[in-house]
Amino acid sequence: MGKELLPQNILDNYKVIEHRHACAILKKDFPDEWNDLIRVLTNFKLLKSHIARPGGSKSRIPGVIEDALNEGKTVNNKWREEQIKTKFTIISTSTNIEQTFDAQTHKIEAHVFFDCERDSMKHIR
Repeated sequence: MGKELLPQNILDNYKVIEHRHACAILKKDFPDEWNDLIRVLTNFKLLKSHIARPGGSKSRIPGVIEDALNEGKTVNNKWREEQIKTKFTIISTSTNIEQTFDAQTHKIEAHVFFDCERDSMKHIR
């Protein structure tokens, strides 16, 4: 089971990229977060004012979605932006030399990894 668990209106209106049965895991193990996402994506309407505004490089869309996700939540239960830091270790099989590199990703919404930034895919290569 995968993204077919999503309501048809979401599949029709969004480009959904799922990885390793994320929808099935989210729906079964994190039903509150699943319901938050379904509610917000079902009710979201893209307004011209979200994208057509002078100055700055950020649209209002991430803030609008975050506000909708946090509607009615307590401080301890809010969706929040997090920075994920990773380390990569490379071990050469011929020389047995080990090197570790830090890698920093862009920020994502915590609870589940839900990314509503328009340029988020540039970070996944």
